[in-house]
Amino acid sequence: MNQDVRSPQAVSSPLLIVAALMLLAAAASALALGIQHLSSLALPGCGPTSACAELAASRWGNLGGWPVAYLGAAYFFGLAVAFFVHREKRLAVPARLLLSLGGLVSLFYLGIMATEQKWCLYCLVSHLFHLGALALIFYSTEASVQNRGWWFGLCGAGLAATVAFGIAEWQTTTQVSSEQRALTEQSIEQVLEQTPKSPESATVTPPSDGGFTGRYRRGPEQASVRLVVFHDYQCKDCAELDAELEQLLETYPTLSLSIRHYPMCSQCNPNISWDFFHTQACRAAYLAEAAYRIGGEDLFWEFHRWLFENKVKFEEAELKQFCDSQKIDFDQLLATADSDEIQNLVQEDIDLAISLGATGTPFVFLNGVEIRGTSSNPGNARLAVEKVMAANPPRRSSAWDRFPPGAEERLLTEWQAEDAVELPAPEKCRLVFGNPEGSHRIVIYLEPTDRQTAVLWRNALAMAQQSDNVRLEMYLYPIHSELNPRFAKLSKELFPSSAKFSRVLAALRKTGSSQLAEAISVCLQCDYDIAEQELIEQVASAAMVEPTTLQELSKAPETLAEIEYDLSQATLPDVGWAPAVYIHARSAPSAAVSQQVMTRMLETDFAKLSSPDETLNP
Repeated sequence: MNQDVRSPQAVSSPLLIVAALMLLAAAASALALGIQHLSSLALPGCGPTSACAELAASRWGNLGGWPVAYLGAAYFFGLAVAFFVHREKRLAVPARLLLSLGGLVSLFYLGIMATEQKWCLYCLVSHLFHLGALALIFYSTEASVQNRGWWFGLCGAGLAATVAFGIAEWQTTTQVSSEQRALTEQSIEQVLEQTPKSPESATVTPPSDGGFTGRYRRGPEQASVRLVVFHDYQCKDCAELDAELEQLLETYPTLSLSIRHYPMCSQCNPNISWDFFHTQACRAAYLAEAAYRIGGEDLFWEFHRWLFENKVKFEEAELKQFCDSQKIDFDQLLATADSDEIQNLVQEDIDLAISLGATGTPFVFLNGVEIRGTSSNPGNARLAVEKVMAANPPRRSSAWDRFPPGAEERLLTEWQAEDAVELPAPEKCRLVFGNPEGSHRIVIYLEPTDRQTAVLWRNALAMAQQSDNVRLEMYLYPIHSELNPRFAKLSKELFPSSAKFSRVLAALRKTGSSQLAEAISVCLQCDYDIAEQELIEQVASAAMVEPTTLQELSKAPETLAEIEYDLSQATLPDVGWAPAVYIHARSAPSAAVSQQVMTRMLETDFAKLSSPDETLNP
């Protein structure tokens, strides 16, 4: 009787090497998504509103708070190593069952993408390579009793990759948390500096500016800590902060809270230029204020909590059901929310927030001082309340809280806190205005059809024209799937006219016009729905060139190459959105930067403001 005494090498299969390479490709694709999650890097085709981003943010994008991309990369890498170190044709039944389960998971995620019609290229590569590898593995192997080497390879490599992701995630989270905490600590120091150390040191009368407060106060009128929060009902961090504040109000009887609205929605907020962002936030604010008009403060806070709990993702039937539970008339609520009185009230809140320099939510003030570092880490609000409470400040009304500094001061402070980034070398820019030899650089990246672009361009150009030492560098950064690889997989164009305007602006450079600045200004002020021929005629007139010349250039391959070149120059500073403006190599917190703020930024001497290593980078 013959026995099969072939060595493992004799029964190995070349197809398993191919399968291992395919698994490495799947791991690399998942790794790319993991790196994007860890850093500010944006993969081509994975812009902020792409299918990739939507899938990652969905309930299927993480498992217990752990990104699925991490798990996929670790699993695929572990399998690849397992088949590199153990290439026998015999594969244990438990291993085959695990592989089958993994294949079902890949099919499940492909099904989700098909059902929701959201196709992420990197997810597709991972799952298709994974399924292809499994097909080769099952074709070239047969069942056996055990494969210890295979399991050691899978578990060892998979565990190592998981640990590596865990360390990277921890370091990234720790760094961000540390930066946010440092900002909060600075705000706490500012509050404590203006807090009387003893009753004898307290002033007798409140400041003359009338104090600072919100509406619908919870907690005592005379409070040791007085919080004012500008919020957005579709803001995730606002919802987390609201839950945190609920606990604090129960813990501290001398804490008061009042609110104002700052919906990050273009329908009511002039500072928001994206029609796709927080589309129900304005309506939610109107409904909350309508609830107060109908049922007073108690109903307002009930509705306030309900909106956050539902993340403003509710149907009319659910809203009606809530109204029924509170015994209020549904039609009356809708009519009140649509009234001019309510909408004007919300607009007043928005205008106030803008005047204070709001760039996002939550926008938190404690005893009249902005608590920075809470917008992306709401838990820092608890830190601020606890530290200020520990100082035992006197109980006072909001009339004692000084009105916060205006937008100019806040934007300047936020900008100064930014780290300097590496910008393209000055000679790289093909479109320069002002003094080409100027030591003060203003570098702007423009999405032509964003609402803030025309104002930013006008202010930056004025700075270059009015100063002998300012050099303005302009790059195009269209947010359009046709022109920008970062947004190649957009499920819907965010700026539908971007390609049309970008091609015309890029073509302008090739005309050699002496009226280039004026022509750009005319282009950026045109209505976004303008017909392409009319746009070309208006811009050509301002540039003093023939419309046919500009039209031909806008269709020429070299014009597309100009746009591609500008996009390549956005890599160093890692521009992910536009418009963006850099002054002294620091990114301004908002594109809505006035000439006055730009002037102060250009005059800033970082050698006097900061540590020796944070020097001016002209």
